[in-house]
Amino acid sequence: MIAIAATMVLAIASMQAAAASQTRQQFVACLKQSVEKAQADKMKPDAFGAFARQNCAAQINSFKQGLVSFDVKAGTARKRAESDADLQIDDYLVGASEKLHPDS
Repeated sequence: MIAIAATMVLAIASMQAAAASQTRQQFVACLKQSVEKAQADKMKPDAFGAFARQNCAAQINSFKQGLVSFDVKAGTARKRAESDADLQIDDYLVGASEKLHPDS
């Protein structure tokens, strides 16, 4: 009986991780498209963050909800989980902006 319960817990955790992975992939795909558009438009790297936040708002929200949900279910306080999710999103945005040519 305990083995069945443990297996179910692991299966649920795996499904949650897969859901977070899917939203991450969608966010990264949107960022990639945003970088391509920003390069084509010769956008300055310092303007990219606001552009990407607007262009990828739905993907950012889904990704953040997934991260927060996963962390809260793992025992992290919601406020801390939201802060951690914001930091992760910021990291992705900075990383994407670094792909732009500074002389664009």
